Amino acid sequence: MTELQYLNLTEDYARQCEELELLSFPETEPADLIGEEDYRAYARIFPDGFFLCLDSTALDRGDHWRAPVRKSRP
Repeated sequence: MTELQYLNLTEDYARQCEELELLSFPETEPADLIGEEDYRAYARIFPDGFFLCLDSTALDRGDHWRAPVRKSRP
């Protein structure tokens, strides 16, 4: 069984969140997705309102968005 870890979004995770979103939505134009700077802004402006759920295989965003973590695009 995997242990889940819940934490608030910090600027340290901004790049990883952007990469995960790009992997999760490969058919979407990157400009239409949330970017690294957007994640950094969320972390600064509303740090208690945006959280991540980490385990060894997936990342959940606080609004019930879930995507598998992959090493490369399919």
